[in-house]
Amino acid sequence: MKKSAFFTAASICLCLLIVTLTRSEEAQKITDVGDLNHRSGKIGAYRALIIGINKYKDYNIPSLVTARKDAEETAKLLKELYGFQTKLLLDDKATQKAVFNALRELAETTEENDSVLIYYAGHGELDTVYNDGWWIPSDAKFGDLLTYLENTQMQKAIRSMKARHVLLISDSCYSGTLFGQETRALPPVINERYYLSLYNEKSRWGMTSGNKEPVQDDGTGGHSIFAYQLLKALRENEKPFISTQEIYTRIAPIVGNNSEQTPICKPIRNVGDQGGQFVFVSAVGTTTTTLLKISVTPTPTTLPKIPVTVKTTTTTLPEREPPVAPSRENDKKSFTNSIGMTFVYIPPGEFMMGSPENEPERYDDEKQHKVKLTKGFYMQTTEVTQGQWKAVTGNNPSGFKNCGDNCPVENVSWNDAQEFMKKLSQKEKKEYRLPTETEWEYAARAGTTTAYFWGDRADCSKANYGNGYSDECKGKNPGETMKVGSFTPNAYGLYDMHGNVWEWCQDWYGDYASGSVTDPIGPSSGSNRVNRG
Repeated sequence: MKKSAFFTAASICLCLLIVTLTRSEEAQKITDVGDLNHRSGKIGAYRALIIGINKYKDYNIPSLVTARKDAEETAKLLKELYGFQTKLLLDDKATQKAVFNALRELAETTEENDSVLIYYAGHGELDTVYNDGWWIPSDAKFGDLLTYLENTQMQKAIRSMKARHVLLISDSCYSGTLFGQETRALPPVINERYYLSLYNEKSRWGMTSGNKEPVQDDGTGGHSIFAYQLLKALRENEKPFISTQEIYTRIAPIVGNNSEQTPICKPIRNVGDQGGQFVFVSAVGTTTTTLLKISVTPTPTTLPKIPVTVKTTTTTLPEREPPVAPSRENDKKSFTNSIGMTFVYIPPGEFMMGSPENEPERYDDEKQHKVKLTKGFYMQTTEVTQGQWKAVTGNNPSGFKNCGDNCPVENVSWNDAQEFMKKLSQKEKKEYRLPTETEWEYAARAGTTTAYFWGDRADCSKANYGNGYSDECKGKNPGETMKVGSFTPNAYGLYDMHGNVWEWCQDWYGDYASGSVTDPIGPSSGSNRVNRG
């Protein structure tokens, strides 16, 4: 299978110029809920500092049972489901100095569009003289307050952050001393406007497992009672957004009814809260996230030469195990939107991305490596058609119109595709995007390991190849695009993953990873975008 990169200098440079000129304005407000996602580039980074301490250096400080596991699972869930960049400090790594430095680093490096979450699970202490709370780092000395981390240090760090939103979650004893007096009720109607209003105003909130009392170190599934319910609420959320207060409203009664502790969720005092709230933005392919197959511009007079493998002898390719087709879970999970675009579910899994070194016509950048996709996604069964493009944009840029509205749309840039998806997302009230290159190849292979999903030999009865590509197909294929879905689909029910037209991917073009990777999204920047076909 082949990859390629198309250079779109004019359109990409224009886009970068617009972003540069409007950055400060975008930091002030987002007006379109379609921009409230991790791929828009407008919501900044979601960053998390996660601290979990079971073991303490001073034997007079008793060990905990659940704190480390709570922290590890929280970091994993935030990264996989909500797009966080996470830093994890566990046990002997969570010293007073390490926590202090990590907080200071956040204060120094956060940008005005960022959202920051600080999570602490470990021992806490109440200072009855100052009526203030303390975190107890792993190297603390029992009873020596100078070796602890007082709440005022948290407040100072949070107050110094440029971030739009900061949320402190503390699962420790005596953690309820941070808060101001203000409480806010959930509105009777929670809609897109609610999330936009929360996101657009600066916030500094905290959520704790208790007030000024000890909290339990046991619960369910090896987690504390508070952490278990927090993780459950985040994991079971099926909406593209969920607010801090929505989570708290779900979990507080359960925690309170099953323990002697009283969870709190309020703005933190004296740190600059301006009435907003931390909004968790989903980063996974839920039922509202769908992937489109959008064509790359072909040449004006001939079908683009699709770089696929032609097997010339039976001895030049390595021995391969028979392909194992994936389960047809997508037979039960498919849908068609209002303009006739049909999507099938692609389940998560692992595969070898790239091609073996002795595969004919292999490109040098196709280094094989193991990839794991932890989340399933929906993918359009065909390319976006000219009729579907017109239904959304009102125009048709295509050069080939021999099969009318059923031809794949082409002559579109990567930026054209982004604008199309933005309009489609608004129209359908779902998030649509291009597949990453990994998602594209995983879906194209459909459980196979051969050059094509049907085997190692080009077959003009199974794909529309350009007349200059394969001698076997000269004069047999029309030399122009064909109606989408004209050939047999692969095991996932996807058409034209070989031939007909190139298809845009989301990624910047760059080298593959050198080892095994999980959920790769490609380089963070570049000058070319990947297309596959």
